[in-house]
Amino acid sequence: MARNPSILEVRVPATTANLGPGYDGLGMALNLLNVFLVKKQRSGRRKIVGHGTCQGLRVGGNLFFAAMDRVCKLAGRTRLNVEVAAHGKVP
Repeated sequence: MARNPSILEVRVPATTANLGPGYDGLGMALNLLNVFLVKKQRSGRRKIVGHGTCQGLRVGGNLFFAAMDRVCKLAGRTRLNVEVAAHGKVP
């Protein structure tokens, strides 16, 4: 999806655990992906725009942003202001 070198593309596959109870022990990745396109903003607030099953996502309490903040902290970097386009196919 992302062709621009200033945009980071994060692809997160669904697993058999998404199918329901009893399937989580198998732990196989499926051919369904959620794709997050992350673009750094010079200023302003964080923003997320959801498409497909990612519609309705918000910045506050979002696991994607929490993980990104944790990685920044471990790398000794400040929190990033980013715009995220989330394209979801995982139910």
